[in-house]
Amino acid sequence: MNIDKSKMTAEDLKVFEALIMKYASDPDPDKPKPGNDVAKNNQDPEPAPTSEPAIEPDILKALKAQIKANNDAIEKMKEDALTSGMEAVAGKYELIGKKKEELVPVLKAMKKAGDEVFKAYIDALDAEYDMQKNSGLLDEIGKSTSGGKTGGDPNRKWIAKAQELLKSNPGMTLAKAMDQVALEDDELRAEIENQ
Repeated sequence: MNIDKSKMTAEDLKVFEALIMKYASDPDPDKPKPGNDVAKNNQDPEPAPTSEPAIEPDILKALKAQIKANNDAIEKMKEDALTSGMEAVAGKYELIGKKKEELVPVLKAMKKAGDEVFKAYIDALDAEYDMQKNSGLLDEIGKSTSGGKTGGDPNRKWIAKAQELLKSNPGMTLAKAMDQVALEDDELRAEIENQ
């Protein structure tokens, strides 16, 4: 078998010669070993030209760092876009006692889990929103804040007292405040039940 060593790179030639020395069954021990050609006189073989230009290690390192920085910037932009989108969605549900800062991370996690999971969660929130809207509760919230007058309507009184409770307990949701008012004010609860 004829092998053209001139096409080999310096590393390939060293590996080739090491393999020949290791596995060759040479019947003539006086024959010179491969790589000991007199004509070479300790010259390094010329590396074979490659189709790709060699890249300096410093340049390669800088390119990798730039690519990583670009990828990080793209990921941050995607995350920011997702966050602002979820903030817009979460804003709708503040009226039912969901805090935007608590709901946004949940919505983002649901979105990352998949569209089906996200849609199911949004459907559940929509159902809760619709239930409260259909009960007239959300309409009452708007009425009770206009002018601060509660009048004789027990629902307005209930919501007004819940909003007062929220002022002293900012960590509480409107729904929890309304529950607490209903539990603590027997007279108001009786008025609401008698409507």
